[in-house]
Amino acid sequence: MTKRPCCLMACGMILGILLVAFQKWYLLLAAILMICKIAASFGKQKKWNYFVWYLFFFVAGIVAGATRYSNEREFANRYEAVLENEMQIQVQGRISKKENKSNQIVYTLDQCYLNHKTGMIPCHQILVYQNQDGYPIGKTILVTGKAVLGRTAVNEGNFDEKGFYFSRKIACSLQNATITDAYGKENTYKEKLFQLQQKFCTVYQQCMKEDTAGILLTMLLGDKSLLDAKTKELYQKAGISHILAISGLHVSFIGITCYRFLRKRKMSLAMAAFVSSILLISYGMMTGMGTSTKRAVFMFLLSVAASSIGRSYDSASALSLAAIVLLWENPFLLWYAGFLFSYAAVLGVIGVGKIWEKSKEDGIQMQKKQTLRASLSIQLMTLPLAAFYYYEIPVYCVLINALLLPFLGGVLMFGILGGVVGFVNLSFAKLLLLPCEIILWAYEKVCEGILSVPNAVWISGKPSFPKMIGYYLLLFVVVFLIKTWKKSWFMVFPIVALVFLLAGNGGRGFELSMLDVGQGDGIFLRTKDDVVCFVDGGSTDVSKVGTYRILPFLKAKGVKGVDYWFVSHLDADHISGLTEVLESGYPVKCLVFSKWVIKDEAYQKLTSLAKECDTQLLFLEEGDVLHTKSAEFRCLFPGENQDTQDRNAASLVLWYEENGLSALLTGDISSVEEEVLIEKVKSGASLEIYKAAHHGSNYSNSKELLEELHPRIALISCGEGNRYGHPGKEAVAHIEDVGCDIFDTRKCGQIQITRKKEVLLIQKYLDKLEVTAYPVVQ
Repeated sequence: MTKRPCCLMACGMILGILLVAFQKWYLLLAAILMICKIAASFGKQKKWNYFVWYLFFFVAGIVAGATRYSNEREFANRYEAVLENEMQIQVQGRISKKENKSNQIVYTLDQCYLNHKTGMIPCHQILVYQNQDGYPIGKTILVTGKAVLGRTAVNEGNFDEKGFYFSRKIACSLQNATITDAYGKENTYKEKLFQLQQKFCTVYQQCMKEDTAGILLTMLLGDKSLLDAKTKELYQKAGISHILAISGLHVSFIGITCYRFLRKRKMSLAMAAFVSSILLISYGMMTGMGTSTKRAVFMFLLSVAASSIGRSYDSASALSLAAIVLLWENPFLLWYAGFLFSYAAVLGVIGVGKIWEKSKEDGIQMQKKQTLRASLSIQLMTLPLAAFYYYEIPVYCVLINALLLPFLGGVLMFGILGGVVGFVNLSFAKLLLLPCEIILWAYEKVCEGILSVPNAVWISGKPSFPKMIGYYLLLFVVVFLIKTWKKSWFMVFPIVALVFLLAGNGGRGFELSMLDVGQGDGIFLRTKDDVVCFVDGGSTDVSKVGTYRILPFLKAKGVKGVDYWFVSHLDADHISGLTEVLESGYPVKCLVFSKWVIKDEAYQKLTSLAKECDTQLLFLEEGDVLHTKSAEFRCLFPGENQDTQDRNAASLVLWYEENGLSALLTGDISSVEEEVLIEKVKSGASLEIYKAAHHGSNYSNSKELLEELHPRIALISCGEGNRYGHPGKEAVAHIEDVGCDIFDTRKCGQIQITRKKEVLLIQKYLDKLEVTAYPVVQ
């Protein structure tokens, strides 16, 4: 790699971007070590003139990366300084791309300007959502509407929309905006390609079942509007979600098939290369020209160009040159998962895949081995990324890919032919698309069958950066040793490293985290002896809170199942997420209710679902204690005499205690129930953590209870701008009057409390640098 100028320049460019972005000493050390490696490569042969030139390429890459990132970051800072969420704005920009999404048409605008009182401010791309398509690609439009900035992740493991926008150079989106003017010249070619894509979509919808049509649309056209969420999750868990993205697999098949077809028709090398290149570029433009598509198209163009002029093609140099072009266009791509997965997969093939000895078996046997080895090589490179972004690993992904990928070419071929023929004859198109239906049906059944095997998906947790860097360093060392000494058994080392990478992520020991679930409750509690508990889990203003906030949090923590899930009561803002967790199949050993829980329709539905999931039911009444090795949960309320049909009034109240640390978990009780509770609280008991009752309602959190408890830390969970006015001013005043510090999920995001010896450490997710310490009072 050190003797390939493009590779050195690409490495330098990446280092330059990271140096400016993070300003860490070890990145500078990496640059110095790279220079030493270049010197060593040429020093033995005393070719110092070559060293100077190759050093120039490396340093030029660093300067280019650092300069480009600085300029783009400064460009973004100018419009970010004036752009606010829900701000009414007027922008103008050119429509560069259109796509269907959630029954809406989305315009991607480039060459954008924000009309501000200080003048016209240039900005990055803007997404404009419309109910129907009325403007062609290429037109410049004037739009007014409310700016929607990407939402920052508020809990561990949650999707960071702001980070995604940043990585794709998207300034904001405008939902249901009003287009007031349009001018400029239409890009006829791009618009025709978009209309062609829509024709393909119509053919697939008319000739296939909706679920398989959605898969084929995604695989062939990059249109995810019909892709079923369950199918997407199935493919992801099986480890074949990469076939749903327009990537090297699709581009290589289409480009090479076209090139070979033209060559067999006696077309010259140069003309075959030109025609297939134009076709492939057009296909890329029709499907949106995503990052992985750009990379694959660029590499194909280089390969056919080399072939047409009689030069050899070096995949490593082509990959590096593509990286230079892409990062120059958008240096923020280093934070984009699609870019990282795309490059890791190719590096797996051209780097790790080259270590295998050439097979001596016949053609079919050799092809099978090559497929399996290519799959293994790709997985060795991408599995750490899968653990980092998705927190779980498909155990049998190598086998599934080796089994299913050989049929992908058939899906693509019959899909394209069926789509083209469907423009003329839908009946014949149905026959051509039938193999696609059969293969995709087989894909689904194979994935379901393998995922039904116990432990088919391993919840790994989110590995740390040092772990990932250590794994890749070891993998590269092993590849070098195998190439040098021809000993394949060295491959045992990265596999062992992979086990360490996927094990022990997320921490161990005591942790109490109140998640930001919007208007609702959700508390994660892990005892010192690693018993995993959860209290409530629901929301009324966050859609699919269990799917998008609670489950990703648990998986990022490396939690493979919950031992006890306490249900204070059955209002939706306390159980909607729990229901989703159970429906997903995530292991929950035991649901814990009050013995006097109101057994209404919500109770019947939840307990029926629990039984389907083999989750046990446990009931506590006043005075009952649930013990772990190091902790206890004491039920304080309700008692036998608490006869009510009000869910809030019948909330399960728990006193948690462990090694001198105590917490009161109150559910949604009111001041009436708090009067009863005062009599049951231990006299003189020290309370560290108080979960504010009923999201900090004025009708709860009475002055009398708080003066009896004297808590030191109060946690409040409620939604931004909620219609109930939580937390109430009176309740907050009562908490503050007893000298208690308040932590509110609206301001803090997830609130994490851990313990280091006799000190409690409180960390706000939205301000990771600030850590508050409290000594535990014994």
